[in-house]
Amino acid sequence: MAAQRGGQRRTKKLITSTVQPDIAVTRPEDETGSATVDATRPSDTEEPAEAVSAPPDEGARILVDGQQAWATVELSEDRLQITLTALALEGLVITATELARCVGQAFGLQGRFDGKALRRVIEQAATGVARAPVLIGRGTPAEPGTDGRVELVCVKKGSADALAQALRTDYAQALASATVDEVLAAGASGVAVIPGQVIARLLPATEGTPGKDIYGKPLSMPGQAAVLEAGKHTRLDGDQLVAEIYGYLRGSGESFDIVPPVWIDTEGTAAYLIHFPALRRHKSYEPEWIVATLSVVGVTHGIDEAGIADLCANWPAANAAEAALVAAGAAAKDGNDTHIDYDRNPAKRAGAVRADGSIDYRERNAATGIASGQRIGKLEPAAPGTPGATVLGKELPAKDGKDKQIVAGANVSARNEDGATLFYSDIDGTLRVKGDTIEVEETFTVSGDVDFETGNIDVPMNVEIGGSVKSEFTVKSGGSVTIGGVLEPGCKVMAAEDVIIANGIFGDTTQVTAVGDVETKLIQNSTVTLGGDLTVGSYIYNAIVRAGGTITVEEGGSERAGSIFGGEVIAGRQVMAKHIGSKETARTLVGIGSTPEQQQMLSAAEDTLASSHHEITRLMDVLKMGGTTPKDLKARQNRCRTDEERKQVDAQVAQIEGAQRDKVEAQATKTKIEAEILAAVAKGTIRAGTIVSDVYLDFGGQVSRVDKTVMGAEFYLAKEGLRWRPT
Repeated sequence: MAAQRGGQRRTKKLITSTVQPDIAVTRPEDETGSATVDATRPSDTEEPAEAVSAPPDEGARILVDGQQAWATVELSEDRLQITLTALALEGLVITATELARCVGQAFGLQGRFDGKALRRVIEQAATGVARAPVLIGRGTPAEPGTDGRVELVCVKKGSADALAQALRTDYAQALASATVDEVLAAGASGVAVIPGQVIARLLPATEGTPGKDIYGKPLSMPGQAAVLEAGKHTRLDGDQLVAEIYGYLRGSGESFDIVPPVWIDTEGTAAYLIHFPALRRHKSYEPEWIVATLSVVGVTHGIDEAGIADLCANWPAANAAEAALVAAGAAAKDGNDTHIDYDRNPAKRAGAVRADGSIDYRERNAATGIASGQRIGKLEPAAPGTPGATVLGKELPAKDGKDKQIVAGANVSARNEDGATLFYSDIDGTLRVKGDTIEVEETFTVSGDVDFETGNIDVPMNVEIGGSVKSEFTVKSGGSVTIGGVLEPGCKVMAAEDVIIANGIFGDTTQVTAVGDVETKLIQNSTVTLGGDLTVGSYIYNAIVRAGGTITVEEGGSERAGSIFGGEVIAGRQVMAKHIGSKETARTLVGIGSTPEQQQMLSAAEDTLASSHHEITRLMDVLKMGGTTPKDLKARQNRCRTDEERKQVDAQVAQIEGAQRDKVEAQATKTKIEAEILAAVAKGTIRAGTIVSDVYLDFGGQVSRVDKTVMGAEFYLAKEGLRWRPT
């Protein structure tokens, strides 16, 4: 063979690896045992010709020591494939097996070589450098192992989809609802687990089948290990996740929590165990599980052990949404203030509405009659309060009762009997309690009608009229007025307290004014103004009504029962009726606004503002002043030429200063009242079973028209304007 061509060669980075043992490469022998001789090779007796060799490619390596044959290879990134990119034999005769060994030794490679591909490239290199890339060898790839995974075992097989959805349930949001009914209505459902139950197990990854790369290095593709972590109220037991409490499971992947299904009211006085619909029902439930779950959320006081035992014995169906009271706190009980234990309770109560809408004023207790010498009641001293406790064990403080000085007023005597104070009436009359004073008032009684025989009535006491008030007559009382019949057209009734008119108020010019409440069967074409609540047994028709409190129209009597037709009806807090509006009447306006007292105070403040401004303007003209600042006033005083002028100017300046103070106070009063009105309007509502189109709703001066009939609605004023919600 020709000697290897000398000279320097640039090589790529050397691949260092364990190589095959050095193997001598020899020519194959023929059948006679002699070496095969290339026909182009000169004989021993001839002078050898000069060999012409191809220069090695960059990165080439000599295949056999002492020979010029070389090769270049490329290796795949995964080290599993050998590609021969160039081969120059330079006259070397070699077999596929020998070439494989030479390439392996030259490049430090191992693997399975493709003999067919090697023979093909040897043939190509016989006539020159073969540069077509040929895949000649491969490593042994590793077979991947299976990944580890978390296997859920807390539900039956075949429910994986339902389980995945259930594990995403937001129980915390449901349990944060304001009421227990809202908790149940949230629609949460999921997986309930019990203490000691295996929730999930960790299945390990497998190693797979190992392989070898083209350098002979081992290859492996083990599966990815899974992770299982203990979340809230769970624990790891080896490769298993175990529930520590009763509750509902939430989570996915590598971590799971258990949510204690306990709802506690905002005051902390009641705790409910919530049973959400669950994917499975356990065979039995133990009371100690429930107690332990309560303990987790801090419920330690007022636990109903008997109720819990009954709950466990009669556990809800799997698909049921139910709440069970399992703990109740003790409410704090404030001590009673000093008070009178009355023999007859003088507290006013609502009158009974008869079936026809009239008012049974005898049921109202507006006038508590009492005879001379009759005992009124016994004085009871103040008592200490009794503290309570929440279900979380927090003490709820209680207030001790306040000592009060309750005194006997007009026509009442106080007596000491056996160490106790008792009160007696000195006359026949009506019992009244005003603050901390007990009085017995005389009652002005008319057994029949108020007419030409009785004349107008104007008395400082309660008035009781058995019949009606005839047209054009007036009743004025320093107390309450009770009328058993009707108020005919043109009448006027004014009371410092309440008014009861059993059978209705009629007439365009009829007026009723009361500081307190008003109750009547109906109001038709009349004006009624009151500071308290209005109760109408049947209907309001084309009337002007303004109440400081609530207006309620009951459903007694005729086909108009429960209705407001036409007119203007304004309440300070709320209007409630079965039906509002009519196509047969003029405009119906219903609203929430200022009380009569607020209107009176606003009018007085506005009058004061106007009069103060007028007075200030008048005095400025008199004094020939351009302003009323302290500097302006002082400058005007300094311009006085005589003592008499100074005296007169001083008086006028004092008038200006007084008018300014009045103006400031009136403006402050107006601002305060307007703020109170706005606050009340913001809380006010109008509720109706039916409210027809074209009804106007007035909330503090913001008037809106109902454009279509609405059924079962409650209207209110929001930041965005008038809104309604179903009732």
